[in-house]
Amino acid sequence: MAWECPHLEQSDDSCRRLKQACVPGRKGCALPRNLKFAVPPEVRLAEMTQKNNQSKTSHE
Repeated sequence: MAWECPHLEQSDDSCRRLKQACVPGRKGCALPRNLKFAVPPEVRLAEMTQKNNQSKTSHE
């Protein structure tokens, strides 16, 4: 099933609605709440945060 988000900013994969990185299913997302994901949005957000923290510390 294909679905296109009207809030997705294609140039940088961000959400114009939330003004943050696009993570389908996160709180505030336009997707229906009853969808099930193979990897829950909370886990993907935690991984993204961890990756961002690692890249910041490696640049210092």
